[in-house]
Amino acid sequence: MDPSTGSRLLPSILGIRLTGDLRAKLTVAAQRDGISDSALVRRLIADHLVDEAPVDRASGPRLVTQVPPEDLAAASRMLGTLTTFIVRAREAGEADGAGVIAAMEAAHERLVRLIERLETRS
Repeated sequence: MDPSTGSRLLPSILGIRLTGDLRAKLTVAAQRDGISDSALVRRLIADHLVDEAPVDRASGPRLVTQVPPEDLAAASRMLGTLTTFIVRAREAGEADGAGVIAAMEAAHERLVRLIERLETRS
């Protein structure tokens, strides 16, 4: 971020359309270099224009999040336990149970979304 303006150092956005095949090749090449797809495109453009463009060429390492199977399994077990608690609380029908059920259902929904995201990364 540029502290004087609060904007990113690369404020200009260029949207391009690619075929699926070219996009896949771009992704493979970027992963091979350990950078993002957009960083590779910026570097290719700078090379083609014979421009040093140090800010455009800058890129941090690409982070690849791999969720260990045991973590995904643990999250799934937690979801099962939470589901059991919700069912039991509903069956109990206690006067103050409504708040407890609502809190558990909110946690349940967040955990479901987390597990779905983890599954797509694995």
